[in-house]
Amino acid sequence: DFNLLVSKLVTPNSRIMFNQDVDTLVQKVAPFLQIDSHPYPVIADGHIDWIVDAYTTTSYYPYSNSADTSALQPGSGLNAGFNYVRNSVKAVVDAYTGQVTLYVVDPSDPILQAWQRVFPGMFQPLSEMPSVLQSHLRYPQDLLAIEATMFGKYHVAPNQFYNNSAFWSVAQTSTGSTANYVQPVYQLLALPGSSTPTFGAFEPMVPHSSNSQAQNLTAFLVADCSYSHYGSLTSYEIPQGRSQVNGPALANATIAAAAAVSKQTTLLDQHGSRAIFGPTLLIPIDDSVMYVRALFVSSSTSALPQLHYVVVLYGRK
Repeated sequence: DFNLLVSKLVTPNSRIMFNQDVDTLVQKVAPFLQIDSHPYPVIADGHIDWIVDAYTTTSYYPYSNSADTSALQPGSGLNAGFNYVRNSVKAVVDAYTGQVTLYVVDPSDPILQAWQRVFPGMFQPLSEMPSVLQSHLRYPQDLLAIEATMFGKYHVAPNQFYNNSAFWSVAQTSTGSTANYVQPVYQLLALPGSSTPTFGAFEPMVPHSSNSQAQNLTAFLVADCSYSHYGSLTSYEIPQGRSQVNGPALANATIAAAAAVSKQTTLLDQHGSRAIFGPTLLIPIDDSVMYVRALFVSSSTSALPQLHYVVVLYGRK
């Protein structure tokens, strides 16, 4: 560009950032890591930092089953084949300068330990991450989706595993074999047995069945995102013998079939407008479960959706 030669704004301190995509920046710095596809920005001390999750993976871990990645979205950074994965690194990218800092989340990871010996000084301990960034850590959605898928098979007793019984599957968004899997959702909630709100990622589970016909909620998996308990996974199971609780697919079907909702979606879904449902939020309250879903409307003349309604489902109401 001619301005590079004549502009007074270009000084000896000016720099050109060739790679402006944060995923590309981290991949250039550490090509031996798998990069997550959900980087997120954090406002910290007056500027913006991007936090990017990075994984160590291998397909050569002895006596280990290959990961089932069927619940992942097509653009996930974990769609490659592997039988071992750890979210061992958090990369922080300065949005202005592009500087990349790598922090070790899991110092016990033997693969990362090997890379640390190859590149001494490349990685910093997580304790050195600024506290303002520590408070914004998130457990990766894609990793939780894979762990939930594998946990659904391996949570059972040995005799149940041998008989292929009592398996779970990640819940789907609607009934039918072609429906999409529910992606983990971040929520700040007081979990059962606690009065203190916890920020975590939620993944609902349903019984495993052919063609995904069983859609009653059987459990939900929660990954703690707080710095003090980061990465701890808790499974909350629906007690056996209790009345059945609808899973997300059945909840979505009930919401769509409700007269008040269908009437509004019909009115909003015309004349160049389109009604869009947001993600289905599963909210445990005492010994019951409530579903919350937002209803947006987008216009052909504006790409920005507008929030019109919030639908709450409790039981059949």
